[in-house]
Amino acid sequence: MSFIRLDNTEVTRSSIIERMIMFYKERYGEDLTEVCDLADGSEMRTLLESIAVEIYDLYYQDDVSCRQAFVKTAVGYYLDMKGCEFHLTRSPSAQSTGYLNFSFKSGPITVDYTIPQGLMVLDRKTGNEYYTTSSMDIKAGELEVDVPAISVLEGLDYNCETGRLTAFKNMSQVRGDLQVTNKTAFTGGRNAETDEHFRQRILEAMKSEAFGTVQSYTNALENIEGIHDVAFINPKDVTDHLVGGKRCTACTRVCYINSSNKTKINNNDSTNNTNKPVDYESADEDMLFKVTNYFTNQDNLVIGHSFHVSACNCRRLYFKIEAYTSLSNIDTDEIMKALRTYFDGGTYGGMIYPGLGIGEAVRMYGLIDVLERVPGIEQVVNILNINYRTTYPENAKWEQLGNETDWVWTDSMGFTYRKATKDGKPSAQWGERRFRTLTVPVNYVAYLDSMKNSSQDSNSPDILFESIGTVPPTERGN
Repeated sequence: MSFIRLDNTEVTRSSIIERMIMFYKERYGEDLTEVCDLADGSEMRTLLESIAVEIYDLYYQDDVSCRQAFVKTAVGYYLDMKGCEFHLTRSPSAQSTGYLNFSFKSGPITVDYTIPQGLMVLDRKTGNEYYTTSSMDIKAGELEVDVPAISVLEGLDYNCETGRLTAFKNMSQVRGDLQVTNKTAFTGGRNAETDEHFRQRILEAMKSEAFGTVQSYTNALENIEGIHDVAFINPKDVTDHLVGGKRCTACTRVCYINSSNKTKINNNDSTNNTNKPVDYESADEDMLFKVTNYFTNQDNLVIGHSFHVSACNCRRLYFKIEAYTSLSNIDTDEIMKALRTYFDGGTYGGMIYPGLGIGEAVRMYGLIDVLERVPGIEQVVNILNINYRTTYPENAKWEQLGNETDWVWTDSMGFTYRKATKDGKPSAQWGERRFRTLTVPVNYVAYLDSMKNSSQDSNSPDILFESIGTVPPTERGN
């Protein structure tokens, strides 16, 4: 006796017994049991065979239960329950219906004759039974009457062609010269919908329900190699998707693409005062072509959907980090590696990071988590978002910091800059601001950039890191 499980492995009683025998033999060899007589007919063998029957049944019931959880393997009532999830019900069986024509061989009658409800008529060819559903009269002087009728049982076999219903089941119920036939076919009989047919309807419903949704488009595009994520944005919700200098009205959604690897396209912007993403593109031309080609195929689109494809913008970010360390010298390259894993995705310190998607905010606790996995960093105390500025507004209001000599000015984005005297000209410098969450627009992706790229100074570090004290190393799990 055997069966094939859902995972395509075979279960047999003999294999269960063999595994139990092997178990006892191994334990006997290790001197962990005194059971050694496992030959056919032995007391222990008989006991194991009895247990195997119960284990086999447990395996079988477990497999049956597993199969009922999936549309492709559920049957009967359980398949009906899966259909309910998509508002589908199994088509029931139905009886065949039509009209029976009653007449007298002798011609018109002189008095009314009643055809009773429930009068049984047979199909001479198959023996299938039909009965009248109401009583009707053949009026005096008339030749015939048509009476509605229905098959006794349900099913496709009870549909019949014209002229087949010509026999009475019980002739004693009618006059001897009464005759019957069906001048039109009996139709509407059907069998109950089979599991396989109902299963196919459910699968089609699943497909049609998903097709044309944002999730279905997203799933298809994210299967393209190199794409990290995509976002479908209403063109009314963005200000930089323009056609002829005006906001686009030709598409229903803009499909923004974020690749797994950002491509550097220039490095000559030395006047970046507003943290604009000008140095990187999130998807190259080849990737944009693949996505555009997908939408060019009309089989992939729902009528009325129209998409423009664009690389999402990169919001460049820079940071200053303060932490307690257990090493006197921390490798900033390792810090950049850890942070880029948080931003772009990958594995660092035994932890898998999915990377940031389009429109996803940068969160302080996420940065702290990955930074404290860098060798030598024991506790991150502070992370500041910093921004490089080369020019300042003429009307900037500089304020003195309490008793300090420094004068500070905070721009509209919250970055604070310093100068030594009230009337002195501020130099190009990095401003800083505190944060818990750094949000980005819906069509942007946050990107960790090197400070060298913004300041144009090859002597600048990639990132500002300051150890505020050394402490003994601690053991932290991954």
